[in-house]
Amino acid sequence: MLKPQPRQWPASLCLELERRGEKTVLAHCRHSGPLRLQRPFYPAGPGQCHLYLLHPPGGMVTGDVLDIEIGLRPGARGLLTTPSAGKVYRGDRSGISQRQNLICRVEDGAILEWLPQETIVFDGARGRAVVSIDCRGDGRFCAWDIVCLGRPASGERFTGGYFRQQLQVFQDGVPLYIERNRFDAGSPVVDANWGLRGQPVAGTLVARVGLTDRQFGQCREELCPRAAGELFAVTAVDGLVIGRYSGPSTENCRRLFTRLWQALRPEYAGMPAEIPRIWNT
Repeated sequence: MLKPQPRQWPASLCLELERRGEKTVLAHCRHSGPLRLQRPFYPAGPGQCHLYLLHPPGGMVTGDVLDIEIGLRPGARGLLTTPSAGKVYRGDRSGISQRQNLICRVEDGAILEWLPQETIVFDGARGRAVVSIDCRGDGRFCAWDIVCLGRPASGERFTGGYFRQQLQVFQDGVPLYIERNRFDAGSPVVDANWGLRGQPVAGTLVARVGLTDRQFGQCREELCPRAAGELFAVTAVDGLVIGRYSGPSTENCRRLFTRLWQALRPEYAGMPAEIPRIWNT
């Protein structure tokens, strides 16, 4: 019997931010399929724009591919987020995966902040996600990736399917940090104490920022408190600060990552963090 062929709905978005005088502007935007970009906002002044990525279907089904390319030209500053959680729905019998690929290029003196809301992986999904960031010269960035396996608020556990996650950072083409996670339902990494310990939420934050030992120590002390069942750690290596979370709550993960971002931002951007308005709606 032939396997059913999925309805594929590929989408792509390519954008470029450019510094013109004191203002960062959206110099180029091209899209196809169901990916859109809201108009730029400037809540903290003209130097940095906030951009909201929209995926009207609300999630990926079998065969969907989302390709996103973000370029920041020298001196540009941009914060990109999403208005709601992304979703990877249950796959069909074809065995074909759902994929999202994000490629970011941060030129000398530019600052990128990629701070999307979480990705919810439904039971039976077959998701793949790649985030790749290449900094040039003194380009800086802060990015996070939060994944929830199953829908714990609805009592749904992640008992079938998989989610493959990759986060990689390059400096002038040289790899600085590469993380690959294979969350296969029923595998030891999901339930073992050395893995997720049966917790549904995993998150990673990576920022390119240089901290003194004193600053790093203060940062860790301020972020130590956590709820029962949670693990949260902050490390520094090769000019990167890395935050890791494992626990029961996407809300708590976002809260801790937001606090870490707020602590780091004055060091890599020279100004305090401005919370995107969409997070409060």
